[in-house]
Amino acid sequence: MGKLKGALARLKATVKTSKKKASSSHQQPTAPKNVSKDSKAPKKIMPYTLEDEILLVGEGNFSFANALALLLQSGENITATCYDSEEILNQKYDDAKAHIESLLSLQGTVMHGVDATQLSKHKRLKLKRFSKIIFNFPHTGSGIKDQEINIRTNQKLLNDFFVTAKEHVSIPKTKFEQPGEIHVTIKDGEPYASWNIRKIANQCGLQCQTSFKFHPELYDSYRHRRTLGYQQGLSDDDNNEVSSARTYVFVIAREPENPKKRKKGGDDSDSD
Repeated sequence: MGKLKGALARLKATVKTSKKKASSSHQQPTAPKNVSKDSKAPKKIMPYTLEDEILLVGEGNFSFANALALLLQSGENITATCYDSEEILNQKYDDAKAHIESLLSLQGTVMHGVDATQLSKHKRLKLKRFSKIIFNFPHTGSGIKDQEINIRTNQKLLNDFFVTAKEHVSIPKTKFEQPGEIHVTIKDGEPYASWNIRKIANQCGLQCQTSFKFHPELYDSYRHRRTLGYQQGLSDDDNNEVSSARTYVFVIAREPENPKKRKKGGDDSDSD
């Protein structure tokens, strides 16, 4: 518990945000319940546990990885990676260093220069498998103005990620074990709907097991950042930019016992 308090103290002392939340007190992080006080309110799903071996790819300022470690009160089973080198990362995100230090103090693992589309090429990941592989808000950040080309570029990113993620997601050894999951969170609406994420996953041998609304407020110190870095007037410390987003859960597809009974488009379900 001392490490947790120390991590929280260091994070509060070093992270400077453009906006501060109104709350003046900070509760010690605990895993949230799935059911809110209002029985009619939608459930807020936090699908990660201490039993999971978690790989995060495409991290920006590492605030999600750190928030998850704080929520679980341990980062021992969390490997957080980013595409940028350490030098470029710190140039793009001035709060990254504080989040990384907090994550490391909770025994988390941080890796720079990891391409989310070529995980097997990284020595420290080559032979590892994970129960949860997470890619939040994938985007090439290429700034292509032509929307059709932009869509195809990001579809290729998803396709290449799914191909390599399949090689690193855990495979159940018995029928009683749960299969490893690949979690991808993207915004609602266009152009993201045109990415056809379910279709791309199916083409890569995956099926969408379920999907649920992404609730950034569950992750206390999480601050969404764009691929290109913090942008004044566009980036928002209240996470309004990702207030309408969805997490899709994919598993390696298995042929049903009777293919004729298979639902059109897969057997995925949605949960809110």
